[in-house]
Amino acid sequence: VESLWDEDEPEKKNHPKRRTVRRDWGIPTFEDQVDRGIDSFQLQSLTTGGDEANSVTVYLEHRKNATASDLWDSALVLVHNLTSIVGADAAVASVLELGSGTGAVGLYCAKCLGIENVVLTDLPSSLSLLERNRQANRLETVVSIVALDWQDDTLPPSLPKDGFDLILGSDLFLPFASYLLKPLARTISDLLSLRSSNSSVAILVYEERFDCSDFFVYATSFGLHIEQIENSRLHPTYQDPGRIHVLKITLNR
Repeated sequence: VESLWDEDEPEKKNHPKRRTVRRDWGIPTFEDQVDRGIDSFQLQSLTTGGDEANSVTVYLEHRKNATASDLWDSALVLVHNLTSIVGADAAVASVLELGSGTGAVGLYCAKCLGIENVVLTDLPSSLSLLERNRQANRLETVVSIVALDWQDDTLPPSLPKDGFDLILGSDLFLPFASYLLKPLARTISDLLSLRSSNSSVAILVYEERFDCSDFFVYATSFGLHIEQIENSRLHPTYQDPGRIHVLKITLNR
């Protein structure tokens, strides 16, 4: 398992690799999936209860598409802190999730937060799992699925030209794919630029597994402003100070 997080490039001075930590948040481990056949997870709302109407079921496909077919702790930190980050009174009508993987974050926004325009995005190889999970939660009418490769020069033409209120992403900084940090920063800038005002905000949550400081350098070069959310604003359970970080990103204008 640990070899998954080996970097392709030498470690940078004073920035040792950080190994994955499994917290007691109920997400099936690799052993659960492989040895015990547990292939799904129910993501429950903390405020409205865990019945079917207020929870999201995501199916997992252990390693079928590398990390994209598993669920990671940062996704729980994102969904359980989203309202406090953006504000309980914020009018959020549209969400795009980057690197959706299982689609847990975007599906939660649609089903548990009542957001009626949600777009899940990932590489083409991951779209079948997104479709399976969208159907499992009966969200075909409010959730769209779009192939989005951060390395493409332009955004997919099917995305709405007026952009999104929120752009969300969890665990998008990958130790084995640090070359994606620059295209990710550019993609976020392009998505935020769809709005003529700063009414569009990106929220990223990541677990620190390697030196990802290059992302912040690239973000600045693409005109992005990054604010790290203080842990005091986060749910007392769904946080891990010093390891899991929450970023609020806007476009400098």
